[in-house]
Amino acid sequence: MIGGEARIFAKVRPVIGAFADNIFHLGPNGSGQALKLADNNISAPKIIALREGLPATAGARDDLHTAVDVLAKRSAAGVMLTSYLGRTFFIEDRATGFTPDLMLKDIELFLEFSLKHTSP
Repeated sequence: MIGGEARIFAKVRPVIGAFADNIFHLGPNGSGQALKLADNNISAPKIIALREGLPATAGARDDLHTAVDVLAKRSAAGVMLTSYLGRTFFIEDRATGFTPDLMLKDIELFLEFSLKHTSP
């Protein structure tokens, strides 16, 4: 998600393409950041729900794989379940790149941004 002048984006796109698969030019400066904050704000409740619900319903560690397989075909389906949790629930220390303090920071930034950019 990139914001900035289209002609500059066109120049840097090949470089970005070397390490990114999904590249979206969204408009002027700040557009990418705005959508990224919105994405994190939308994702946060789902991450919390999956972190709480999945282990509680799955029981034993081996059952988590089965639960993910089933839920991936239900309304809980999505990248958070099939990709994100595959990197967090199924490793020993359950490390995550989107810690609660980072989640809170992004939610606060989103709220601050949305208050400035939405009309009453």
